[in-house]
Amino acid sequence: MAGEIERKFLVSDDRWRDVAGEGQRLVQAYLAMTPNAEIRVRIIDDAKATLTVKSAKAALSREEIEIDLPLEKARLLIAMRVEALIEKIRHHVTGRDGLT
Repeated sequence: MAGEIERKFLVSDDRWRDVAGEGQRLVQAYLAMTPNAEIRVRIIDDAKATLTVKSAKAALSREEIEIDLPLEKARLLIAMRVEALIEKIRHHVTGRDGLT
């Protein structure tokens, strides 16, 4: 099981766009959200799909299992979502320290 450290940053202006790539289009839906875990399906750029199970929220990190799915199965699962469909663009920005 992989661990994940969640971090959020406040972006004060649009300068990040100068060093960001095109971004990935994400379509995701939650299939279940319990006190112990969240289960979500995600389609990336309409080319790849994953099923992810994350442990309950912790202070800094939580456990995560991610499994590749065929697109057709991901689309079927998205239809079973428990809340609204989420669509977003994820940009990868490399910082001065070389981290993305």
